[in-house]
Amino acid sequence: YKTSYQLIGKYQYTNDVYEDNAARTLSRYLRNDYDPHEGYLSGSMVWRASERLSSSIAADGAIGKLHSNLSRNSEVQRITALATATVRYQHPFVTAKGQLLATLVGEDASSDGKVNYRRLSPYAGISVRPLKATNIRLRYFFKSTYRVPSFNEMYYFVMPLDTLRPERADQHNIGITLPPHTHFNSDSSHNISYSATIDGYRNSVHDKIIALPKQNMFIWSTLNLGLVDVTGLDIKGIVEWKWNIAGNKVNDADEKELISLSATATYSYQKAVDHTDPKDDKRYNNQIPYTPRHSGGLALYLTTPWVNVGYNYMQVGERYYQHQNSDECRMEPYADHSIIVD
Repeated sequence: YKTSYQLIGKYQYTNDVYEDNAARTLSRYLRNDYDPHEGYLSGSMVWRASERLSSSIAADGAIGKLHSNLSRNSEVQRITALATATVRYQHPFVTAKGQLLATLVGEDASSDGKVNYRRLSPYAGISVRPLKATNIRLRYFFKSTYRVPSFNEMYYFVMPLDTLRPERADQHNIGITLPPHTHFNSDSSHNISYSATIDGYRNSVHDKIIALPKQNMFIWSTLNLGLVDVTGLDIKGIVEWKWNIAGNKVNDADEKELISLSATATYSYQKAVDHTDPKDDKRYNNQIPYTPRHSGGLALYLTTPWVNVGYNYMQVGERYYQHQNSDECRMEPYADHSIIVD
């Protein structure tokens, strides 16, 4: 038997300022100051009953405070406690994991008073290697998530949203993984390795939190969508070529002898539709705002003893900036290119 422990602490302070200089011409001046503080402490313990069976428990605690110059809820304090219990079984052909997460959040706002959030969120997942001759793995997991709105979503810029509710989601994911596989040439002076993952998922999200520019493009409002169903597909492939210019084995090369070229390609399809109210013709079964159905990218990186060069390409499909999927609300697709030299 073997037991190990870990303890992590963190403190964070930021100062956020929103200032509307244009309002000066209208004899108005707007400046919002936000000072969030957060102290965080995390501890975990892992117990290995055998080489294949292990369990762990973890506890996280955080105290967050927000001070602002708003007329309402200028002082907010939030205490968060998270506790997880996990059991994991690992075999060369089967890996299984079960987890239960308890979320406890207590919040005290100066104007709106106290509110508590509580939730138990389970997770269950399994990975199977069906064929001994290959390392391909099939994966499935179910996960329940629970997210309390952040200080930014609740209290920044606009009047506090008393009705903003935590987001709850049930997620199903099935996938296939091709772990890194390497081919060497006859003298092992260069090789090619490749890996790939494909994941399909189905999520039901209750009270999904989204942000929309209700007042103007600089001040957004946060709101809940009652039910959003998401169907998606993620594909990722990686190919890497390495060559030892000295003619020795790649594994024996140092940085001055090795040239490598890696290529990573990704594609995502996400159909995220609003299923809150069947009677609402403007929203029901429409893609939710600012969520493209198609996106993807390509990254190339060349490493040499003399210079390193990289190229990134990202493509984002059409989106809509309102609930209506009409031509008037359509946002054109765009692409982003970048080159890195170091």
